[in-house]
Amino acid sequence: MKSIKFIFIIILVISFVFNIGLYNISMASNDVIIVDTSSNDNIEEDSGENSDNSRIVPGSAEDTTTYRAPDTEDTNTEPQENTEEQEPQTEEENEEEQNQQTNESDETTQNLQEYESVDDIISGKNISMDILNQIVQYNKKKKKKETLETSQVDLEYITKYQSNETLPQNVIQVVKEGEVGLQEVILKRVYENDEVVEEQEISAATIKSASNRIVQIGTADVTSTYEVKVGDRLYVTTDLLPIRTEPSDDASKLISISRGQGVEVQEIQGAWLKVNYNNTIGWSKAECLTFFNENNDYSEYIKDPLKVITREEAIGSLDFNMNLAQPSGLSYDQFIRVLSNNSLDTQGVIASNAQYFYIIEQQYNINGIFVASMAVHESNWGTSNMANNKKNLFGYGAYDRDPSGNAYVFSDYAESIDLVARALVKAYLNPRGAIIYNGEVATGAFYNGPTLTGVNTRYATDKNWANAVYKWMNYFYNRL
Repeated sequence: MKSIKFIFIIILVISFVFNIGLYNISMASNDVIIVDTSSNDNIEEDSGENSDNSRIVPGSAEDTTTYRAPDTEDTNTEPQENTEEQEPQTEEENEEEQNQQTNESDETTQNLQEYESVDDIISGKNISMDILNQIVQYNKKKKKKETLETSQVDLEYITKYQSNETLPQNVIQVVKEGEVGLQEVILKRVYENDEVVEEQEISAATIKSASNRIVQIGTADVTSTYEVKVGDRLYVTTDLLPIRTEPSDDASKLISISRGQGVEVQEIQGAWLKVNYNNTIGWSKAECLTFFNENNDYSEYIKDPLKVITREEAIGSLDFNMNLAQPSGLSYDQFIRVLSNNSLDTQGVIASNAQYFYIIEQQYNINGIFVASMAVHESNWGTSNMANNKKNLFGYGAYDRDPSGNAYVFSDYAESIDLVARALVKAYLNPRGAIIYNGEVATGAFYNGPTLTGVNTRYATDKNWANAVYKWMNYFYNRL
């Protein structure tokens, strides 16, 4: 009877924790419960082969056991006929059993008073049935549900920047296209009325590696006014450029052409160009083609650097509720001016990377001063341990369970600036389905409006984060 009762407890606890039937539950090496909603397979009990004194701890890196709930068909839920007469429990025994159950329930409830979230329950512990039960009781007490779930998401590529002194300072050429990878993440989700009100990434594991993107940026002391037109002849900047049947990365490839080959523009559609290459007509990405080639005379498009907007115009556009998915409009020189010669920038981190805040604004349609202000706030002007040791100005990839251990490591600050800018544009600043940079589509995973308040809602647990970032935006705008 005890084994039957234990089996029922397992089934009921798992069902209550996730409120969606039985799921495949396994242990992770960082001691969290993974809810794998991709499988509903019934599973078997561990055979208990590791029963010696050198027992492997469940959830440790050495533990390869899959923990499964008992198969229904193997569970003997029907009472067995018993030829032996059993003595009925006395009244005193019944009362003693009920008192024991009440005491256990009271003790669990009392312990839950110490917890503020599921994080407190799982922190520093191996997951056990007792922990599962505490999560169930916690969810009942708080009248909301917190779960740990697995999900497969994009692993963003890194952008490597190269300087090209022959190009105008506002011209960018892609030398190698980036390719996103795939990662499996563990998410803590908080539900109220079956709606997600909070989501936090706990850990991540790479399934498919991303391929780096390589970009050349112009450093000549001039700017360009060129805009692509139908009939222009452009030249390939990547090693190989596919020409496709439709303006999509998923479309069939007609041919690939090599660096330096020329094509004629026949049609312009967002980030894609319909081109003619030796009578082969198809679609290619505009970012992989350039007008700035020795075979073209582009002198008429070269201008001296000019201020794009005045100080009054810039300050007039500054507002706590401004749209951060729109560029600031500041010129290259203005970015250099406002982000340089700051006494608080004791290590010169922000000043030496000022051009990259300008470049992300040009590439991704995001306010570069906003991203610079985030970097200042989150890295304390580039002096934090993550900034110094990992070139990570934003704590990107850091999780509460082990912030310094999980944070991304970059080879230079430009990589972290570029990656965070793309992550903000794709997940925070644009709604799901919106067309963003290079023809990509926004996931809108954490979108709550393209404002400081909207980003703060899902980006930072610190409710004062938006005010802190805006303080630095105001500081930089007033340095024009």
